[in-house]
Order: sequence, then structure tokens, then C-alpha cells
Amino acid sequence: MYRAGENMKRIVAGVLFIISVQANAWGNFGHQVVGELASRHLCPKTSRAVADLLGSESLADAATWADEVRSQPEFKYTKPWHFVTMNLDTTYDQAPKAPHGDLVTAYHEQVANLRNRLYPKRDEALKLLLHFVGDAHQPFHAGQHSDGGGNGVILTWFGNPSNLHQVWDSRMLWGLHQSYIEVADSIDSSASPVPSQKTPEDWVNESSKIAAEVYPDTQKLGSAYQNKFVPVVKDRLRTSGLRLANLLNEVFGCN
Repeated sequence: MYRAGENMKRIVAGVLFIISVQANAWGNFGHQVVGELASRHLCPKTSRAVADLLGSESLADAATWADEVRSQPEFKYTKPWHFVTMNLDTTYDQAPKAPHGDLVTAYHEQVANLRNRLYPKRDEALKLLLHFVGDAHQPFHAGQHSDGGGNGVILTWFGNPSNLHQVWDSRMLWGLHQSYIEVADSIDSSASPVPSQKTPEDWVNESSKIAAEVYPDTQKLGSAYQNKFVPVVKDRLRTSGLRLANLLNEVFGCN
């Protein structure tokens, strides 16, 4: 298993990546896949409620909002909410809790906000939830502190500088050379069973377990790694999209 820090050059590069730890789970592309897939599995009542909050904006587009605003001064408090930090041999319940919240605590808070019809920013609560459900299913958003959720694992991807977090965020998805709608089509037509809903604590435990199993044994990644793990990426996106739809249907009274 390759680990960053084999020499000073890699350590310095790792620190630079860790400055932006956990940025952009799944990238915009992956979040759009999750939002598009979820939109196809909403009941009519939920679809109307979502439209009331988002107007003409699609779930696919709204799912990227949390990353777009996180660096704005009024939303900087949300930065720790995009991930959880765990050791790969422990569960979320066993992990130390972040002082300013994390992905799981933020999920529960935004679900409560969305349920509260008097909450003045329900549209923002919905947009945050769209994003956080996707984040919870990206394996390295439940990564370990020692390598910054894979950001510190420096490598090359088809000969280009990258890191393990980036590979799972976006590089493997870009390699499909498909639109987010085409990827959603391929996932939605899958014969795989519908995933059980479980809890966000369970979702990050699943992600952490996957993260522990996908560290490469080389710095030079390409076709072999992509062919092996793209099915895992697609399964996490599909699971995320269907669970998001189930959540929204339940919140808005369909289930």
C-alpha cells in the first residue's frame, strides 16, 4: 500500500493539497449525476415541493451550490460540513467529533430545517442536503486525518500530477467521456437491487470501509486502476442518488 511522505518532496506537495482538504466531493459532475438520478425517483408531491423551493433550478444544478458558496464569507462556517475524519479501522461513532460539526451532524441539522415549514431558508437547507448526501458516499470524504482524506497521497493519473482524493472526486468520472445525464442513464438502468436507506452514520461507515480497500500499491495510476474501480464509483453514485430520492420523498410526505 502506497503512502504519501516517502520523501520531503512528496510531503511538501501533500501539505499543499491538504490546505484544501476534502474539496468538491465527486466534483460538480458527480453531484450532478446524483441530483439527476434522484430527480427521476421523486413522487409528484415531492417534485412539486422541490420546485416550490428551487424554482426552475434542477436538482442536478442545485446539488453543486454548497461547493460554490463555501468560500464566501457568509458560508465559510459550512466548510467542515463536507466530510468526516475517521480512522479507517473505526466507525463514525468511535471517531473524535469535530468542534464545528461535520458531514453527519450537518445532515441531521439540515433535515430538521427542511422539515420545519417556518424555517426561513428552506431552499438553502435543501441545497445543502443535496450536496451532503453525495459527499457522504464519496469514500475519501470519510477518510483518515493522517493523509487528509487521500489528498496527501500524491500520484500521477495517466501521467499527470494528481492525488488519490482527486482521482475519486473526478478523474475516474472524466475518464468515462460521458455527460452527467448519460452516466445517470447508465446507472439508472442498472439491474442492481435498490440500496437500503440506513442512516448517514451508516453511509460514512460504508465510505470509510471502501476507502480503506482502494489505496493503490503504486504512484502511477491509469487504465488498470480505472477499470477496477469505476464500477465502485458508479455504485456509490447510484446508491447516493436513490437514497437522496428516498430521503426527499420521506421529508415531503410520499413515503
